[in-house]
Amino acid sequence: MRLIQKTFLVVLLLIGSVCGYSQNRINGKVIDSENGTVLEDVHILELKDSTVVLSNKFGEFNVVESRNYKFSRIGYHEKIVKNINSKDVIIQLNVKSTELNEVLVSTNQIPIKLKKSVATVQIISPREIERENDINIAPILNKVPGVYMHTGALNTNRITIRGVGSRNLYGTAKIIAYFEDIPLTTGSGETTIEDFELNAISRLEIIKGATSSIYGAGLGGVIHLQPKNHTSTILLLVVNCLWVLSV
Repeated sequence: MRLIQKTFLVVLLLIGSVCGYSQNRINGKVIDSENGTVLEDVHILELKDSTVVLSNKFGEFNVVESRNYKFSRIGYHEKIVKNINSKDVIIQLNVKSTELNEVLVSTNQIPIKLKKSVATVQIISPREIERENDINIAPILNKVPGVYMHTGALNTNRITIRGVGSRNLYGTAKIIAYFEDIPLTTGSGETTIEDFELNAISRLEIIKGATSSIYGAGLGGVIHLQPKNHTSTILLLVVNCLWVLSV
């Protein structure tokens, strides 16, 4: 009998503590005071016992009522709220103009069609390359609108894209070039692509303007040389060698 009474008292105490705990906690939301955007990961510090709560991705939080809290987040002014009593409270934080959030710069990680690209891209196909000679790359580039390559003696060639690089007397500057993933631009900004024969190139991609910054600091643009895939040629040579050995 005593065991049943003790068990009943324990259950009553647990129910009372849970009810008291639920009554003493309130829900809230943190938003931007200017545009009403919910703020995630807001640092909510209880000033008495220094407990910390963070707002979720919806800007919502849950704290004990009738206490003082300090709300802080990078890029916003701190705000102290005293004696929070309402059940659904909304905290508005003001933007701090002298401190900005971290800026994340990203580019397209998924291949997209040329028609849907926001960049000015010109592609020179393998058929167009085969129509020209195998040595000089200048006639190919000069067919692209906005691109001009001046040819001269060794190390006196100059490429300009939309006029960028025309002030450089000798050599190509402010334009980046890649041979697949290998950069052809030196640390001083000089670019040389006339050393490559057209026989080794399958196609050329030319990105004009500031959108080429995804490849680096190139004001004029980027010239991307795509090498030919020699896998089929190597496979054919191996097959021929095996056939000769078998004979």
